[in-house]
Amino acid sequence: MKRLLTVAELAAYLDVAPADLYEFFERGRGDGLPAIRIGGEWHVPLEEFSDWLLRFAEKNKS
Repeated sequence: MKRLLTVAELAAYLDVAPADLYEFFERGRGDGLPAIRIGGEWHVPLEEFSDWLLRFAEKNKS
C-alpha cells in the first residue's frame, strides 16, 4: 500500500509553508508534483515524491 502524505504533512516534513507547495501542483502534468486529490484535499504518494524530487534536483542543477 502506498504511503500518502497530505500537503500539510509534506510541508512539515520539508520544513516549508504549505502554500509554497501549491506552486508545484500548478505546474501541471510532466514536471508537476505527483499528487492526487482525495475529496477536497491533495495527497502526495511518498515514493513518487522521492523520485520526482531527484528528477527535479537533476533538472535544476547548475
